[in-house]
Amino acid sequence: MKSVIFGATVLITALASAAEARNHLHIVSSPGDFVYTSKVAESFSREYRQPVPVVRRKASRATVRTFCAGIGVDHPDIVSLPRPLQPAEIDECRRNGVKRITQIKVGYEAVVLARQRGAFRFDVNKVHLFKALAKEVPVHGRIVPNPYKKWSDIDPFLPPIPIRVIGPRAGTEIRRAFLKLVMDEACRTMPALTALDTPHRDRICTTFRNDGPFRAVSRGYRDVVRLLERDSSRIAIMPFSVYREWDESLTTVQVDSVAPNPATVAQSEYPVICPFFVYVKTQHYSWVPGLLEFIVEYTSDRAWGPGGYLTEDGLIPMTERDRLWQRANAIGFTPMRR
Repeated sequence: MKSVIFGATVLITALASAAEARNHLHIVSSPGDFVYTSKVAESFSREYRQPVPVVRRKASRATVRTFCAGIGVDHPDIVSLPRPLQPAEIDECRRNGVKRITQIKVGYEAVVLARQRGAFRFDVNKVHLFKALAKEVPVHGRIVPNPYKKWSDIDPFLPPIPIRVIGPRAGTEIRRAFLKLVMDEACRTMPALTALDTPHRDRICTTFRNDGPFRAVSRGYRDVVRLLERDSSRIAIMPFSVYREWDESLTTVQVDSVAPNPATVAQSEYPVICPFFVYVKTQHYSWVPGLLEFIVEYTSDRAWGPGGYLTEDGLIPMTERDRLWQRANAIGFTPMRR
């Protein structure tokens, strides 16, 4: 009995010492929402007179692996992602002892098609985009190398101008979002593709063409905007937050007859949106100071509400009802369900 008590005492002492070894929050963030989480970290430190949290930026999958690696002060307290955790990732967390996680949706980002302001109106649907950008497409029931050079080749109601689309680099969250929300969804409406075995279909649905009409961003968005300003036929795939920085010289293309704006995104009417999430290890609440206060700051209207400081950086807020629900869920550290 004495040995059991001694062992428990040693464990408690070790945990207490570990907790004392870190007096700041440790957060990992994907590139897509790093700017938002960093801004909240600065405001949290200022408002609550706490040490500034350490926010480390990693690729999405690496971010999740780091968050799920274990429990204790050597592991992150929070992860922020532009997508929900996947079932396999939740299982990975649980295998490593991360068993109590609170999921908080914090807002939205839209993926938009931007082009030169003043150019003639140009509306597309997801099937148009797939046929314009995929390496292989169905033609008369057969899968062939993409033959389309002009938008009017795809649909006679589209303009007879060359297909020239600038898209995101491989490995970026916005590229993954576009592939999932546009390319893959369009694929699922085409009988010639749904009839294929899954690996074959997935390859076709997620492979951009490389014969000229599509090219990935090689520099920053400032250079992309210059290309759009010089050529009215060019279209660029970009985050809505980036478009808003340049909306005096750019306009957007409607997708499925819906234009992207804060209202259509918040109401989930615009069809290409990415929700942002924050995940919290509630097991860390008693070990690291400031965890609750950080969540209170993130879910405050001065941060994520209309006119809040996160909306200045492009975050599109949820409806008031959704914000109230998510705030209650967050502050209560409600455990997520599979």
